Amino acid sequence: MKTLHYVLITLLATFTLNPKLMATSLPSITVGGVEAKGIRTDPSNLATICMYELKKINLFDVQSRHDIEFACTEKNIVLNTCLSKQCLTQVGVLVGLDKIMSGSVEMFGNKIYTSFRVLDIKSNVIEKNFSMEFLPVEDQIALMVELTIKKMYDLPYNEFQFKQLTTEQTIENNLNNPQIKKLNLSGPRFGFSMTLGPDGKSIRRPENQGGMAAIPILSQFGYQFEIAYMNKGNIQGLFEVIPNISGIEHGLFIPSVTFLHGVRSNKTGFEFSIGPSLVVTKRSLGYYDENGKWVLAKNDLENNGNVSKEIDRRGEFGIEGGLLIALGKSFRSGNVNFPVNAYVMLKKDSPRIGISLGFNSKK
Repeated sequence: MKTLHYVLITLLATFTLNPKLMATSLPSITVGGVEAKGIRTDPSNLATICMYELKKINLFDVQSRHDIEFACTEKNIVLNTCLSKQCLTQVGVLVGLDKIMSGSVEMFGNKIYTSFRVLDIKSNVIEKNFSMEFLPVEDQIALMVELTIKKMYDLPYNEFQFKQLTTEQTIENNLNNPQIKKLNLSGPRFGFSMTLGPDGKSIRRPENQGGMAAIPILSQFGYQFEIAYMNKGNIQGLFEVIPNISGIEHGLFIPSVTFLHGVRSNKTGFEFSIGPSLVVTKRSLGYYDENGKWVLAKNDLENNGNVSKEIDRRGEFGIEGGLLIALGKSFRSGNVNFPVNAYVMLKKDSPRIGISLGFNSKK
């Protein structure tokens, strides 16, 4: 009985004095050399980044490189340049590691390539060997290392960040283009608008009645000036000014300017905006006779008060306003953004609907 008590007390003391034995033992690991080619980050910093990422995934007992470097120095081994299997094995045996990682991060052409491998010291076998390619965004090297290590061990990762750093046809934002803090889609615009209501009827009138003798669809050419005054998370706050020229195909010169406030999603590229639009228009007083012909009136008392002021090429210039509401989406191909917008302009009894296309190149 005394022997049993002695054994129990001994075991209890052992686990109490050695708490590590009570926890699941993790394989020890450190990072050897991580080669840097064509990037600003030096090998020592790359190795440090790898160490932090290995600690975050909680699969290993990550050993301090400072202690290992001290042991390596006594054997004339430079840890930062230890890339070969023989050197890695020597380091692992020297300090009693279970595993050791090495790798490289290289800029080649318009891509950044990350490659890491893990050597099992006991079996002397490369148990993990994984590579990835990313867009050439050097400011996101640490995130690239994180994504590579997580994918190497089949761990959950941020799919949005992964897509932004690996796919060119994604919406430009401050992750994949940190030099541009806010996505700016300033650039040329072109499209068509269709006028409804009485104004549409006026455009259909014969030219000798002041109309255009055409369907009420006008071309538009302009330029969008844009300021993003807020950029929080995936959302931007926008202020846009868009001067336009319409009606060129009908021999007309119809200037307009639109002021918009809106929001845009960096993640999806969708955009909503609203604001006033000012249009220079020619109008005349007149009425439609019993034959449907537009007749100019000398004053608004003629024709029993049925005089109205409608679009007329022979009329006087005036500035009119309307409320423009737009919904759009930005597409991307390579370094070029393609914004597409559909809109409606609410204007008394003659609304307009239209579509606008554009492009701009990332600088």
